[in-house]
Amino acid sequence: MNDEREEPRAPVADAEFLLPAGSTAPEAPPIATATANASDAPSVAPLPPSSSLPGPSHTTTAPVNDDAPVPAPIPAASVAAYAEPQPRPQPQPQQLHPSFTLRGSIQIPEFWDVERNNWPSGAVVLASLPPQRSIQKLGAAFRAEPTEWNMTAAVGQCVGDPAAEPCSKCRGGKGRFSGGCIVVPPGIDGLKQSWCCFNCRYQWQYKKCSLPKGEEQ
Repeated sequence: MNDEREEPRAPVADAEFLLPAGSTAPEAPPIATATANASDAPSVAPLPPSSSLPGPSHTTTAPVNDDAPVPAPIPAASVAAYAEPQPRPQPQPQQLHPSFTLRGSIQIPEFWDVERNNWPSGAVVLASLPPQRSIQKLGAAFRAEPTEWNMTAAVGQCVGDPAAEPCSKCRGGKGRFSGGCIVVPPGIDGLKQSWCCFNCRYQWQYKKCSLPKGEEQ
């Protein structure tokens, strides 16, 4: 057996190992330093903000609690109340307070110049009813005479009921009192020409009233 062993070789540089014998390795190119001109470096676009960078989408699913109470459904009426506009309430006609007195409602100074014990029976009966409106004399000043007609007309204009359809004089704005076309309220008996309005009763002008005439003429 051959006991000769190969002697280890000395390490050889990679460059020298690759080059042919008798040749030298070329010089390495110079390494760029930090002092190089920045304008010579290629421009690099800045990175977008981190909020705009695309990332993996995460989907979170809330846990389902089967024992949670189910909310009661909203009644249809409640939903309709919000969905449909509600009509505005219409203003009600102004009514006098029951505490208003006849003296405060008949705003005619000449009327109160007549003592109450001198009032005709028709005016006394009508004065037992509550006032329905304040009245004033239109046109010329109020005349108490003849009291059976004029005093009764003033009280009736204050406490009576509005006519279903105004007479031609009231409709034409020729009434003697404010308040419109007012007629004798139900339950009042004993008045002469009770079918006519109180505006036409003043100064016994009942014949000019166009309201339907009753049996009494």
